Amino acid sequence: MLKPKYYFVIGLFFIAQSYVLSQSILVDLDAEINQIVEQIKPSVVTISAVIPQDDQEQSFFSFLSGPAPADSNDTLKHSITNIGTGIVLHEKGYVVTKSSVVDGAAYIYVQFEKDTNYLAELIGIDQQKSIALLRIENPDLVPLNIGDPDLLRAGSWTVLVGNSLGIASSVSLGNVNLVYPDGLLQIALNTAPGNNGSPVMNSTGQVIGMVSGRLTISNSKMPNGSAGGMECALVTPIGQILDACIRIQDVYLENHGWIGITVRPHENKWPQIVTVFEDSPAAKAGLKVGDVLTKVDTMALRDYFDLKNIMQTVKPGKEMTVHILRNDKPYKIDLKTSRIGGVPDFSALKQQEITKLEPRELKKFERFKPQQYEQRMLMMERQIQSLQNQLNKIK
Repeated sequence: MLKPKYYFVIGLFFIAQSYVLSQSILVDLDAEINQIVEQIKPSVVTISAVIPQDDQEQSFFSFLSGPAPADSNDTLKHSITNIGTGIVLHEKGYVVTKSSVVDGAAYIYVQFEKDTNYLAELIGIDQQKSIALLRIENPDLVPLNIGDPDLLRAGSWTVLVGNSLGIASSVSLGNVNLVYPDGLLQIALNTAPGNNGSPVMNSTGQVIGMVSGRLTISNSKMPNGSAGGMECALVTPIGQILDACIRIQDVYLENHGWIGITVRPHENKWPQIVTVFEDSPAAKAGLKVGDVLTKVDTMALRDYFDLKNIMQTVKPGKEMTVHILRNDKPYKIDLKTSRIGGVPDFSALKQQEITKLEPRELKKFERFKPQQYEQRMLMMERQIQSLQNQLNKIK
């Protein structure tokens, strides 16, 4: 029979071995998460939506209130700002977010990690899936790689990366605990109010969905009478998001004309052309970089926003006259709007081949499952308890 000191040494051995193993696992997990976060940082943005309010109107769902931005007009002196997260979906300036973040907004701003801000155009909202598609004038974006949610099962590990005002990435680690019949994922992880619209990644850094809501499972529904509730995120699969983008884009292309320019404020007033797209109506009509737009047909332009509002009501095929200043001399340019050119093909994006991953890679986080921790700790506790019983008998 072993002496008590040997039981003590054996117990310490088990504890030390478990501690070293746990430390190794945590180090590996930390490295994996950091790699994913660094990889997708350029593709996760903050969405700020300025929503007009009546004097006595307040929004229960607003997470941040404040004055209107300096470049907005007097009608926005009373407004709130909704904050959410967005996902860069295509390099041609397309960003997707939750519709509740931007619905009813007069102005929408997209902010990147390095404090770069862009005024966004709302392409449209898909009410069926509560998805909003935005576009900004920045053609060199870095989109996220698309993953396949169908590869996920209950217990699969995921990483949520949010963006809170561009200051720092908000990262949460969780695992899938339910897949609804319609494909909606329920993932056990903590979410902040600004995480609406955040991407959810698989263990290889591919986006598999977007946070569309959150819920808390009460104590009565928790197993073993666990204290407190479990917070979960509801995640819309990426395939359904792309389907929504296709529907939004189809409607937009039918109802919005395009002249093929990008502009900036000139002397804080009229819009000045900074880009003329090749083979666009503007290029064919002779508009040039540096031209300052002062009037469209009979509508005098006060600022960039007037031009934006006009173009949102113009359909493809409309003839119009653009009044410009070129080298301080006035000119009139006749042109005809067309369908928007160079739009992304979300159908092709959805159908792109998912990277074929080895089973080893697909299950990279399997060893971190809570069930395995619990089993390992339970085994340790039983071994230690057995040793303690042996010691008690010797005594």
